[in-house]
Amino acid sequence: MKKLSKLRLWSLCLFSKPAEDRVLYKRAIKDKPQSIVEIGMASLARTQTLIQIAQQSTANEVRYQGIDLFEGREKPIAGLTLRDAHRLLSTTGAKVRVLPGECQTTITRQANQIGAVDFLVVTNPTTSSEFENCWFFLPRMLTENGKLYLRHLGSGELRYQILTRVEVEQLASRIRPALQRAA
Repeated sequence: MKKLSKLRLWSLCLFSKPAEDRVLYKRAIKDKPQSIVEIGMASLARTQTLIQIAQQSTANEVRYQGIDLFEGREKPIAGLTLRDAHRLLSTTGAKVRVLPGECQTTITRQANQIGAVDFLVVTNPTTSSEFENCWFFLPRMLTENGKLYLRHLGSGELRYQILTRVEVEQLASRIRPALQRAA
């Protein structure tokens, strides 16, 4: 895949739309991820850009794994089918794996196979109660320096909350006992 120029990287970090994605681009340049997992694929263009930035940052092969409902969404996103996503993302040269299904069941079944993740993006956590069951698995997926980018609505606009592995472990330990008491 064609290398991004410094001007293109600069423009992505300052002017790309939607604005909340700028955080992801800046962090990908800084953190140099080798493994990216995206839960809730919002845009194939954004995903391609993240992969491209990661490929420029490392000499190793970049691994990308995307989890989404694809055609199973209530209102499917035009052009975001499992087949199209895999075909388009495979052209990046990264090792691509797309997994259909809702977050809870897919993470529960695939957490060990997903492996060590440097850059975990949660774009569409569906409902918070469904995503709470995933917290137990997230710390084991993240590398020591891995980060979770959790998109949420804050101050009337979409933003990414950046969590380190330690913060994810703390959240998981607080949420898990609450879920066990509720059961």
